[in-house]
Amino acid sequence: MAIERAPDVEAIVREANDAWRRGDIEALERMTSSSDAVLMVGTDPSEIWRGPQQAIEGLHQALDETEGGGPRSRTEDVTAYRAGDIAWTFEVGVFTVEGADVSFRTVSVLHREDGEWKYVQSVASLSVPNAAWTKPGAPILETLAAR
Repeated sequence: MAIERAPDVEAIVREANDAWRRGDIEALERMTSSSDAVLMVGTDPSEIWRGPQQAIEGLHQALDETEGGGPRSRTEDVTAYRAGDIAWTFEVGVFTVEGADVSFRTVSVLHREDGEWKYVQSVASLSVPNAAWTKPGAPILETLAAR
């Protein structure tokens, strides 16, 4: 089975991000697999959701936290590939918080179910320069060590 670029999956990622910005939880639910293999990992240490029910609950919680001035996101680049009914994506984007842009990256796996691509796994991370956390005395160390 050949690996090929998947522009249709890239469109799904953009659609999911548009749904996120609109607060359209129903669209996000439709894009989430019903498989017990679902795993969603956010940027907060507490954001690890296993299974479709936890993932949907986590999406609700995360959307609630962004209301009223929370971080807003925009997608800057999406790349997707597929082999058969499995696809994987890499996304680069920006959260805007209080006027400051914070870069993030997301890696996701989607599965084609009944002809529709559904999220099975998604892992988001903030893009933090190594020097911001590896040098002694770096301010972020206090925050990370406090977890």
